[in-house]
Amino acid sequence: MRAEIVGAIVGGILAILTGLWVWWYKRGRRKKVYFETVWKHSSQLTPEDVMGPRGRRDNHFNDYYFPRGIEDQIEERIKSGHNVALVGQPLRGKSRTLFHVLTHLKTSASVTTLRLEDSYPADLEIPANTKATDCGIFVVDDIGKFIGRPGFMHILREFKKHKCIVIATCWPDEWEGAKSRLESEGGVIFSEPISVGDVTSAEGQKVAAAVGQRLPKSFDGSIGSIFLPLVEMEKRYRECTSAQQAYLRSVKRLYQAKIYSGREVFDIEKLHKVAGRFEELNLKRHEWKTLEDSLTDKGFALATREGLHVEEAYLLNIVKGDFLDLPDLHGLEALFSDDSRALFSIAYVADDRALVDLKRREYLKLAIKCLTGVLERVTVNSDREFWAMIQNNLGIAYQRLGEVEEKAGNCRLAIDACKESLRVYTYEAFPMQFAMTQNNLGIAYQRLGEVEEKAGNCRLAIDGYRESLRVFTYEAFPMQFATTQNNLG
Repeated sequence: MRAEIVGAIVGGILAILTGLWVWWYKRGRRKKVYFETVWKHSSQLTPEDVMGPRGRRDNHFNDYYFPRGIEDQIEERIKSGHNVALVGQPLRGKSRTLFHVLTHLKTSASVTTLRLEDSYPADLEIPANTKATDCGIFVVDDIGKFIGRPGFMHILREFKKHKCIVIATCWPDEWEGAKSRLESEGGVIFSEPISVGDVTSAEGQKVAAAVGQRLPKSFDGSIGSIFLPLVEMEKRYRECTSAQQAYLRSVKRLYQAKIYSGREVFDIEKLHKVAGRFEELNLKRHEWKTLEDSLTDKGFALATREGLHVEEAYLLNIVKGDFLDLPDLHGLEALFSDDSRALFSIAYVADDRALVDLKRREYLKLAIKCLTGVLERVTVNSDREFWAMIQNNLGIAYQRLGEVEEKAGNCRLAIDACKESLRVYTYEAFPMQFAMTQNNLGIAYQRLGEVEEKAGNCRLAIDGYRESLRVFTYEAFPMQFATTQNNLG
């Protein structure tokens, strides 16, 4: 009897220890999946920690650094505990400048960088910072690519709770939209961004001489073009076979539709599907591998664990073609109709295009089709936060569509979607999302009141705005408070 009791106790202890080990193992795995670095001392950062594949020495990274005259300004903001935004066009050296500043800080700091993923789990924990440093820094390189990804704003708010300084880089044409979204959803406030601009021809000559390069004849002030041989790569692109060019166009299709992970890392199977559908490349497995190896040999691609990395500058400046028109996006939607993450990305791009393209109605209908397709595969039980986000986005899309056609019907659909979203986005569990969705609900009721049951729908709109103000207080969110009060008026 005593032996049985001892055995039961030992078995129980082993079960607990096994459970703890599994929990610790999964926690460690999550860190590796979602974070590039976790509280690494700033002086110990490697180029890849901050710049991803661009920081590899076999991918054009150079130890030489040309001072831009903004380094002290960045450090001063960090020292005073302020968030920092570095804004500049591609190839202007934003990431390189950030890496240099972080590794030469006089202030002792521990740094965390996030990997770009399709979405982040609602229960993703921010690792505890156990480093004895003056401050914690959360780095988001190319923040415009993270905004809109499910779960990102939650992570940003969590780092803010840890009193971390947020340092972000961004393109100028994305900055105002990103800043507005960050302040409304993440509560992250940036002061005036620090511009990372062009270098003069004389400075370019100095940099080129220091790294043993020739200054490109078509030098446009972008310091990165000295390190990335764009002129040589353009020549190589012209010399590519039709199959090589077709494969690179397939990469660009996925890039423009935001169907990739990390720093422009593309899933091989998705590339094969796109190349087969749009470029009529139907190869055997070994032929695909030969083609990809040939692009690596030419310097266009770099194999990683996750897939194929292609430098963004090559996709923007060298690979020909623009694939954001309706037929292109419809083709991708049909090709990835069973892939919820790809559909979400296409919906995001279509909704974005609807803001600037004359075919607003058609882009919004495509976004709605994609989001509806996601909801055929994702349920409130399988991925509740992603499901709620899709419902909220669907509500916004229907409300916008109601501005150009069938206002009453589309506003009712918007209201239904917002109400579904609020099944998850409760005041207690997700206060920020609750407030935004209540505000969206108020807008939908207000628009519906323009065409039917004005008094009743206006009262429901008022209810939505007042619910939103439970979170959007004057003290905590003055901008959102003012906007919602204006809607209420």
